[in-house]
Amino acid sequence: MSLFISFIFAVQACVDDDVCDKQVTPNLTIAFVDSISKPLTLDSLYVDKLSSDGKLLQMGIFSKVDSIRVPLNSFSNETKFYFYTNKNADSLQKDILAVTYNTSQSFVSKACGFKVSYNDVKYQLLQTYKIKNLSPITNKIENESKDLYITY
Repeated sequence: MSLFISFIFAVQACVDDDVCDKQVTPNLTIAFVDSISKPLTLDSLYVDKLSSDGKLLQMGIFSKVDSIRVPLNSFSNETKFYFYTNKNADSLQKDILAVTYNTSQSFVSKACGFKVSYNDVKYQLLQTYKIKNLSPITNKIENESKDLYITY
């Protein structure tokens, strides 16, 4: 009888693993356009992000892209990105974009944890080299849709 009771408890203890199969905190989605607002494909694009301790982190080297997704810093109210098209660009040949926002969190599930949303999003070019204009689409980032158009 005790073997049967042990078996029942063992079966009840085996529940499905709770696995998060999606990214919950959205990235900033940037699309590139030319001066007449037509989609623009960049041959090469280098993107760095300034970390909270002041170090530049390489976010990616993109080739043949018309849009990119980059993560914002959810532990801060600002993220700075450096955009440049030449690998050997010096500091004056980089466009610097500051993104400021307020964050809010919501519980998604036990497996996925919390989702961070970005509210009151504002964009500012701190240094321009090739970027001509910024055209925000929304001031709230909650999902993986286009958030900003950058004109080259």
